[in-house]
Formats: sequence, structure tokens, C-alpha cells
Amino acid sequence: MGHRLKDELYRLVQQDSTIFDFIQSTSMDGLWYWDVDKPEEEWMNERFWEVLGYPASEKKHLVSEWQALLIDPEGEFNKAYEALEKHFKDPDYPFDQILRYRHANGSIVWIRVRGVAIRDDTGKPVRLLGTHTDITAGVRLNEHESLLNTAMKALPVGLIIADVNGTFLEVNGTMAELLGYTVEEMRGMSVFDIAPDSELERTKKIFSRVPDTSFEVIGLEKQYKRKDGSTVWCLLNSRSVKDESSKSLFIVSSLMNIQHEKTLRLQIKKQNQELTAANQELDQFAYIASHDLKSPLSGIRKLANWISDDCQDILPKDSQRHLEMLSGRIDRMEQLLDDLLAYSRIGRKNYALESVSLKPLVTSIFQMQNAAERFKCSANDVSCKVWRIPFETVLRNLISNSIKHSKNRGGNIGVHLEKSDEEYILTVEDDGPGIAPEYHEKALQMFQTLQSRDIVEGSGLGLALVKKTVESFHGSLAIESDGIKGMKVIARWPRP
Repeated sequence: MGHRLKDELYRLVQQDSTIFDFIQSTSMDGLWYWDVDKPEEEWMNERFWEVLGYPASEKKHLVSEWQALLIDPEGEFNKAYEALEKHFKDPDYPFDQILRYRHANGSIVWIRVRGVAIRDDTGKPVRLLGTHTDITAGVRLNEHESLLNTAMKALPVGLIIADVNGTFLEVNGTMAELLGYTVEEMRGMSVFDIAPDSELERTKKIFSRVPDTSFEVIGLEKQYKRKDGSTVWCLLNSRSVKDESSKSLFIVSSLMNIQHEKTLRLQIKKQNQELTAANQELDQFAYIASHDLKSPLSGIRKLANWISDDCQDILPKDSQRHLEMLSGRIDRMEQLLDDLLAYSRIGRKNYALESVSLKPLVTSIFQMQNAAERFKCSANDVSCKVWRIPFETVLRNLISNSIKHSKNRGGNIGVHLEKSDEEYILTVEDDGPGIAPEYHEKALQMFQTLQSRDIVEGSGLGLALVKKTVESFHGSLAIESDGIKGMKVIARWPRP
């Protein structure tokens, strides 16, 4: 039975064309009417072309007009025509197809095309009435959902979508695997189910902020409970998704497994504490050892001086020479103890940066060597910003080394500093005997001297101390010498 109002609407449409115009222009994305006997002729309403981005006034009422706009004009048309022929043969077979059109702006428009055949008294199709429905938004949404699902599965971090109460709506495989569950097991669980007892209060506090319009958690290190009861450290990032009124709808969270990094950090912290304690013990030991060893040396020096003073007139020359050698050995031992103490402390003290003028500093160090009558020392007039104490230690040892190893007990020493954007290049050059290339590496090692200590007094730590000092500031030390005449020691210091 027909409805009274439906029958009335039919009559009004027949009597008043404006009613039909209203229906066809507002209730669908395109209306078309096709002459089956004259297949090139087809009427399309204005909305048909507006959806595709074209003015209706520029288009003719021909099948070829819209067929040319298909993404695959031949393939898609043939597919639609096959479905149409089935509908012509069987009225119960619906004509319902998806076609892809090229929009005027170049984009793809997905159109659902539905039609019904109008038949004559014999049942032969003579016309086809059809509608267009723009389903592009739905197709795009499906594509985005598919892409999102693929991304969720592929992400190397755990992903959780929860409601505002913390109940899990969706999790990815990485998240489930991290905590030892399946995805199905985790759906419906709560953030409180995966919080160990030590984290419950903090978890409650975090979720109490969800109603806040600015809810966000960035880079929070937090422990989570696995299915087997063990815990794992993760880095949490969380943010709420809101509606137009800023009301939170659900929470999206990512969790990155940082258990390995956390364990390493704890190990490094423990090792740093142990290293600090060991350094303190080493400082104390070095000081005590130096003090306790120097005390008997001081006594030995006094005894030797007393013997020399009391027996100077009666001691044979050999005995006097032996006492002088004893005094030299005591000086060497005291220097060795001082150098060892200095060497043990390199790199374990913080020094202030100071602006240093090279020429006055070199002059002061040289004058302290008591060698001004036999040697000449020059330096270029330049300033630099360095850690003064270690810088001065390097200069003192290099200048002292040049003086001690001069065969002629005299010569020239030159100190030069160059600046680059990244480093200072300090060069100390002398005209002494130098060091043969095969001994360059050995000369930079501890307790190494290339001449007998009876000829050159020293602890054997001078260049080794310089090398360690420079390297403690991430610099480098190199020797340039042919072992015949002169030597350059080049220290490179990164600029602070």
C-alpha cells in the first residue's frame, strides 16, 4: 500500500517542476537520466558537475563528457557496462558501482553510481535513471584507518589508546609483547593493571590531570609491571585527544623500552661513585706516600751534610765525590716524588679559565730555571684563554727539558703559540741534540730517559707528565726531531 503523503508528493512533482528541481539539487551528489536507445545522449544535473569541480555550463549532456574524466576511461567504463547489462537482463540485479573520476583540481573523486532501468510495456529497458554519491571522504577515512593500523603494528615502540578512565581501547603488538601479553588480553585492561605497587600513586596522580585541557606527559621515565610480575623501565609520552569544547575523549600514549639504558646509567652512576672514592683514596695515598718518603730523605740529606761539614778536611776525594752523588740522588728522589704526585693528580681537578699573556709567563718560568747566563729564551707576544695551572705546568716542563738535555750547557729556546678556530698550537723549540725518530715514542713514556741519570738529573717523568696533561684536555703531543740538531715539541690544545 502506498502512503497518502507519498502519493500526494508524486502528484505535486508532476504538477510543479520546482519541487523536482529542489529534490534533484539538494538530496544527492548528482542525478542523471540516460537514453538507452540513443546511448550517447544523457542528461546530467548541475550538481553532477559541481562535485567534479566543473561548471555545468561548460559541459554537454553526452556520455563521452563524463567518460573522459574517469581515471581509467576504458577499463572502468567497460566494467560498469557489464554490470549494467546484467541489470537490464534481471531487474533484481542491482546496478551499483564505484567509479573514480579526475577532479578539475587533479585529485581523485570516488563516486558511488546507482541506477534503475525504466522499461516499456514489453519489459525492454528504454531509459536509465541514476544517482551519484560522493564517497571520497569515506574512502580517505578508510585509507587513513588502514594506514594508522599498519603504523601501529609497525611502530618499534608500544602504543596505547585508552579512555579517560585509563581503560585500554587499543594497543599495538609491540606494547603487548613488551609486557608479555597478547593484544586481545590487553584490550579492556587498565593503566593501573600494569603499574607496580611503587608506581600506583604516581599513576593515579597523572590520570587525575586528564580533565585538564593541557594534559600532556613528555619524556617521563616510569616502571611498568609485566604479566609475569617483573618490571621494565619505559619512557612515557602521553597526550589527550579532545573534542571542539576541549573535553578529553581519549588518551594516546607511547612507551619506549629503556630498561637497557636505565641499567647502564645505574651501572655508570655506581662506577662513578666507586671511581670518585678510588680517586680520593689515591690522592690521600699519594700525599701520604710522598710525605712519608720525603721525611727519611730529609734525614739522609742532613746526615750527608753533617758528614761533609765535619770530615771535609780528612775525607778522601772519592768519598767526597760519593757524598756529592748521594746528595744528587736525594734531589732526584725528591723530584721523582713531586712528579709522581703531580702525575697522579692530572685530569682529576677542575681549573678556572684565565686569560694568559704568553711572553711574560715564559720569561717568568725561564728565570726560575737559573739558566739565564747560558741560555736565551724567547716567546711571541700573544694572549690566550686557557686553564692556567696545567698550561704553566706544560711550559715549565718543556723549557726545563730543553735546558737539562743541552750538551753544550747553553743554547736557544723558542716558544711560539698559534691560534686557530678550534685549537691552540704551542711549540717549544731548542737547538740541543734532539731525539732520534726511533726514540720519539719511548721519550713520552714514564720513567724513560735517553741519557744516564748520572749525566742528566731527572725523574724520567717530564715529557710523560706533559703528554698526560695535554691529553687530559683532549689535546695531543708530538715530537719533531732528527736526533742530530734541535727538537720541536708541539702541543695541540682544543680552545675552550
